[in-house]
Amino acid sequence: MTRATYSYTVTGAFVLVVDQDSGPSVTNDAENVIEDLSRAGVLAGRRVLYRDTDGRWDELLVRDGAFVGFIALGAASPAGAVAKAEGHHG
Repeated sequence: MTRATYSYTVTGAFVLVVDQDSGPSVTNDAENVIEDLSRAGVLAGRRVLYRDTDGRWDELLVRDGAFVGFIALGAASPAGAVAKAEGHHG
């Protein structure tokens, strides 16, 4: 099965994931993306924000190390997404 291609960085309380627009989108492969991040040991209580293929930043909601849904932030930048996420306590 083809998987989403993405990069990520860890910044404070957030993991920032950028969809590389190759294969399935992070949106459509969210379960596997969260599993990958969990295996990499970067979740550790952090929230996961991602830039989709349209360039918008939203949140992948994670509970107990598993993907459980989306929070639409609609931010134009990582800083904007962090600010909106901090105002919305998933």
